[in-house]
Amino acid sequence: MIRFFASHPTAANLLMVILLVMGILSIPRIKRATFPDFAETKVEVRVPYPGATARDVEDAICRRVESAIESVEQIDEIVS
Repeated sequence: MIRFFASHPTAANLLMVILLVMGILSIPRIKRATFPDFAETKVEVRVPYPGATARDVEDAICRRVESAIESVEQIDEIVS
C-alpha cells in the first residue's frame, strides 16, 4: 500500500481530501456533553444545633424540615 501511494501522489492527496471532507461533514452530528444527564437519588440536609437535646432537635428542626418537604412531589422516604 505504501508503494502504491508513493508512486501515485495524487491518490494519496485525494484520500486525504476525502477524509478531511468526511470529518468536516460529521462535525454537526458529534454529540457533546459537558454535564451528563443524571437524576439525583438522595438529598441530605444538615442543621447544626449545638447543645440541644434530642427532644429540642425533634421539635425545632426535624418537624419543621419534614413539614417543609411534604409539598415536594416524588419523595419515597424521609428519615430524620
